[in-house]
Amino acid sequence: MTTPLEDLITRVRNHFVSQFQEFVEERQREWPVGAAELKIQVGKQSGAIYRNLYCMDYVANDGKHRILEFMPDKVLSFGPVQIESEGISLCVQAFCWDSVRFNHHLAALAETELEEWFTRWIDLEDDRGKPELGVIHSLHVAPNIIDVDFGTAVPAAFFDLLDLLKKAGAKRLDIGSSRIET
Repeated sequence: MTTPLEDLITRVRNHFVSQFQEFVEERQREWPVGAAELKIQVGKQSGAIYRNLYCMDYVANDGKHRILEFMPDKVLSFGPVQIESEGISLCVQAFCWDSVRFNHHLAALAETELEEWFTRWIDLEDDRGKPELGVIHSLHVAPNIIDVDFGTAVPAAFFDLLDLLKKAGAKRLDIGSSRIET
């Protein structure tokens, strides 16, 4: 049996991923030489992108590389949801799967655990062998903020990060969007 939070996260993820898959299929018809979810190393000037790694939505090649980013047409809307669970208080506002912001009160995060989470879910070696798990597209870490583009990752990526924050001592999290228009 799933919890209301698990149901909500699954609905938000599935709504986004179905649109993303349509986007990729359209790009593949338009530019058959290309790849979805291509990971790149970006320069340090890109800001707070964790480990300077970013997973691009689609890269087409018609003699030159075209980076095509997906922006969903539709976002599920829902009012704020307050949840008390296992010693943590969550306030969840509407967000899109590619724009999730975790506001926390922690002085610092456990870097080893965050690195393990990131490595697992961005799948650096493209060797997961289970494409149904998907991958995150980016992670931004700033004081008291974690922004994640969950890309095609399954809800377990969300809940793994939530568990990481709980274990680090978070007592309250505000979860919403990093995009103002969402």
